[in-house]
Amino acid sequence: MSTSPRTVLHDTSSSPTPASSLGSSILSRSPPNWYEVFYIRMDHGGSFYVYPDLGGPFSCVDEADIAINRYLDELRRGAGCKEQGNLNIVDRMVHNCKYYLDGTPKRGPNSPSNKTYDEKRYLVQALLDQYSDDHNLFGNLELEDILMRQWIYEDHRWFYHFNFTTKKREADDNPSAGKLFFAEVTHMQGEDAWEVNCCCMIEDEDNGWCYGCRNNGSPGMKHPESTDAYTGGHLDIYLPFDCVESSSSEDEEDEDTRLRHMFEGLDDPHVWDYLFPSSRSVEVEAIAR
Repeated sequence: MSTSPRTVLHDTSSSPTPASSLGSSILSRSPPNWYEVFYIRMDHGGSFYVYPDLGGPFSCVDEADIAINRYLDELRRGAGCKEQGNLNIVDRMVHNCKYYLDGTPKRGPNSPSNKTYDEKRYLVQALLDQYSDDHNLFGNLELEDILMRQWIYEDHRWFYHFNFTTKKREADDNPSAGKLFFAEVTHMQGEDAWEVNCCCMIEDEDNGWCYGCRNNGSPGMKHPESTDAYTGGHLDIYLPFDCVESSSSEDEEDEDTRLRHMFEGLDDPHVWDYLFPSSRSVEVEAIAR
C-alpha cells in the first residue's frame, strides 16, 4: 500500500495514527423537493466547504447553510414560480409531485438520473479533498471515476464502500494522482452526517475480505489488506431489503390522473377544517407550499 489508511474507530497501538479528525464527519443536507444532496466538510483551518461548490470557504456551518438556501431560492425564482401563483391548491400539489423546485421533471427522459447526476460524486470529492488536506497535497487531487460502490447494513448502521480513481488538477509530482482508492463512510438512519472511517490509497492486488460487498452484489470491490482499516462488512449477512429504487412505466397522463384522484376535494377549505380541526388558523397555502 502506498499510504496507510486513516481509521477512526480503532484505537490500538498497532493501528495507523489518524492523519486528522476527518473521522469526525461530513455533513449532508437533503432539501425537500430537490434531487441534489449537499455535503459540507471542514478543513484543518476550520473553514467549511460545500459540495457542489457554492462559493466559500465559509467561516461556519450556518454560513454554508445560508449559501445552500440562497442557491435554492434562486432556482425557485428562475423556475417560473409566477405561473404557480395562479394555480389552485390541487394543481399546485400535483405540480410539486411531478416537478422539482426548479421545474425539472421528476420522471421521464428529462428527469435527473445517474447518467446525468450522481450525488455520491460530491461525497467522494469531499473525501478526496479532505485526504489532500490531511496529506498536504494542496487540493491538487481531483476525482476521476467512481469504479464501485456498495451499501452495507450492520448493527443498525449504514455503511458505504467506494473504490475510486484520481487525477491531477495541476501538473506536479503528486504520488496520489492516478491511484486507486478505498473509502468507507457510515451513519445511523436519519442522521445528517457521514462519519468517515477510512480513506486510503490501495493497490490493485489488495483484496481485504468484506462480506458486505461480496454478499450484496459487489464482489469485485477492492479493500485494504488490513481488515482493521474498515468497520463494515465483517458480518456474514445480507441487506435487509432491496435498496434499489424501482422505476415505473406510468406515463405522464396516467400520473396526472392518479395524483388528481389522490388530491380530489382538497381545494375545498371545509375539507381542511375537517382534517385538521385543531389547526383552523393554519393557512392552506402553507400546507401546499
